[in-house]
Amino acid sequence: MEADKINREQQKKVHAFIAEIARNQAVSAALMREQLKSRFQEAMDYRRRFSLSLEVCTVREYDEFMAFLVDIALEFGVISESITDYYDDIEQYVAMCIKHRVCCVTGQKHDPLTGYTVDIHHVDKVGMGNDRTKVDHSKLRRMPLTREMHQLSHVIGEEEFTNKFHVVGVLTHYRSGKNAIDDELDIKEAEENGKE
Repeated sequence: MEADKINREQQKKVHAFIAEIARNQAVSAALMREQLKSRFQEAMDYRRRFSLSLEVCTVREYDEFMAFLVDIALEFGVISESITDYYDDIEQYVAMCIKHRVCCVTGQKHDPLTGYTVDIHHVDKVGMGNDRTKVDHSKLRRMPLTREMHQLSHVIGEEEFTNKFHVVGVLTHYRSGKNAIDDELDIKEAEENGKE
């Protein structure tokens, strides 16, 4: 059975997303498209040349490529509000924001040198009196938020916050057991808050 192919709307969406990334990097969309397709093909170890053609590109390949583009966009610092115009999997998007320590609402990247702080907000609370360094964070839903957004989530409440900004807390499982990314983020968070 032949795999379902992408439609014209999906093709337009991926080309628009690539153009957004290209604008952010101040390069031509054509050059960016070829570079990204090549990087994706190499990362996925494709046996054939990756194509966005309606006759060739499958829906599965499209979904994988879009996830790849979100990861690249977050790495390059493309504002997250524009990313969600192109990418519908909000849970995967928030997980990638955690990976890159980018606020899933504002797109601001964590950079303590410039004073931009992105906290890992626990949707499922750690609980008073618990030692954050001893809690298995892989079992708690979280999202990365700027300090301002983090405070707002506490002021207006979790339900209103997630409805207003169309984000959700996610579980992240980058490896079995305690999440390696969580370990690094918890250590950085403790250092920044003056905790050992």
